[in-house]
Amino acid sequence: MSNISTNEPLQITEYQSNNDKLLANYLIACDVDTTYQKQVVNLYVQDLTINFELRVSEHIIYLELVNTPEDAQAKKEHYKYHFTYPILFFIDYSIPTHAFYEHLVRIFTTVLPLSIILSFNDCLL
Repeated sequence: MSNISTNEPLQITEYQSNNDKLLANYLIACDVDTTYQKQVVNLYVQDLTINFELRVSEHIIYLELVNTPEDAQAKKEHYKYHFTYPILFFIDYSIPTHAFYEHLVRIFTTVLPLSIILSFNDCLL
């Protein structure tokens, strides 16, 4: 899409929370298989910012960490006019790290193939 530009990968010091930093580290460190590519990016589409991009086989999934469920719902409503592919929101500041990982795995199991989930779960241990 011509209206999306990709910045340089974010530096760890730029992350706003522990969950944000840990998710980025896991996405970078987990070498799941050759069809699973991951990078930490900032994508700008008009006034929208997306934090993470995952490529799974032929699917592109954008992830964004948000402050509250209400923020996620508001952004989802706004983004649906700009994107046709899945965008997943993770509630960042309002949940403890262990709940964050449970939420992460639960959402991923509805999107990614089981073989990738099993490998990704190994990375979360």
